[in-house]
Amino acid sequence: MIVEVNAVESMNLGQIIDTKRLQEIQDKFSNATGLSAITVDFRGVPVTSYSNFTSFCMEIRKTKTYEDRCHRCDAYGGIEASRKDSPYIYRCHAGLADFAIPIKVKGQFIGSVLAGQAKLNETDLKKIDHMITEITYWENNEKLTDAYNKLPVTSLEKVDAGAKLLESIISTLIEKDIIKYIQENLNEKNNKLMQQMQEQKNLERDLEEKERTALQPRINVNFLQNSLNTASRLSILENAEKTTDTLYDISDILQYTVQQTNQLVKMEEEIAHIRRYLNLQMLRFGDRFQYELDIDQKVLDREIPSLILQSIVDNALIHGLETKNGNGFLRILADVVDEDIIIKIMDNGVGIPTKILEQIQLDQFQKMNDSTSLTTGMDLFTIKLILKHHYGNDFKMTITSYIHKGTSVILMIPKESN
Repeated sequence: MIVEVNAVESMNLGQIIDTKRLQEIQDKFSNATGLSAITVDFRGVPVTSYSNFTSFCMEIRKTKTYEDRCHRCDAYGGIEASRKDSPYIYRCHAGLADFAIPIKVKGQFIGSVLAGQAKLNETDLKKIDHMITEITYWENNEKLTDAYNKLPVTSLEKVDAGAKLLESIISTLIEKDIIKYIQENLNEKNNKLMQQMQEQKNLERDLEEKERTALQPRINVNFLQNSLNTASRLSILENAEKTTDTLYDISDILQYTVQQTNQLVKMEEEIAHIRRYLNLQMLRFGDRFQYELDIDQKVLDREIPSLILQSIVDNALIHGLETKNGNGFLRILADVVDEDIIIKIMDNGVGIPTKILEQIQLDQFQKMNDSTSLTTGMDLFTIKLILKHHYGNDFKMTITSYIHKGTSVILMIPKESN
């Protein structure tokens, strides 16, 4: 029996078939024809119980060697039927006639119906092939001889008719089960697809909200930038070189933040921006803060979402170092490993409380007040949303933190953006 179903990729007979209904049909077939029957999967493991199992076969299987031969006959019979794509009648090692009906889906052999245990006359028996080369000579065994003599003689024609009848019944039954199985799988896939689409929709909505939030402070950007330029010219006239450099840095940071929001930028640009930003923070913290940048040259031409690093640095400074007693230190390392960008941002700040860290790792943390948006407006949760928007599930963000010892954020960013 061959059932061609294009929607099926891989299936297990025991998963798609109504074994209770199959058992009932199998029992009725055996009662009507006097032939035994059982259904097995592609490994030869039964998915139903034997119907009308003969006393001769039960007795012969009590001997381990004979039982192994029975199993090999069944296995080879199913394989041969699968190869021929039709019911295959063969002679077992003990001299009875059996047949196998292959069950195939899209060319894939997933099981077979084994039936028979029929006693044929010598003329009919010679018309069918031995399944295996070993032959069991049981004639000197009194119990086996007695059980064999009690078997009714069946014609090969009746066995052949039984094989065709059972093929037709099983084909109709299993085809219905396969259609049901396919429909259930398609429904499951559709549900998963709808769930993924909803998650994507939620992600896009969250990003839009974050973008709107990020746009809010831009109302007076031009005014601020012009004011900074005016202040810079004034500081030059007054020979205040340090103030001039600081104002230029602020102006550059402001311009970069406005122009590059939600864009992919080269790491070289992002690192230059981070350096200017950290230099300003050193003015703010004074001797209480130092930083180190360890950036491999291979990283500089690679692209990442803009302001991601500054956002992580913001969190480190505001929540980790600002409230720390003593000197603060921040270190940023970047390298390329197996085509992926690896970025590590480490501080020796106060650490993240365990409960909040768990919420961040489970994507459940939402900022509780405006203190998390003092600069770029992005907390760690938002950063993960942006990375997921660009890279799907291909990025990794690992956060480890210890109270009073510090926090480490490690990003693994793939070479290509989605």
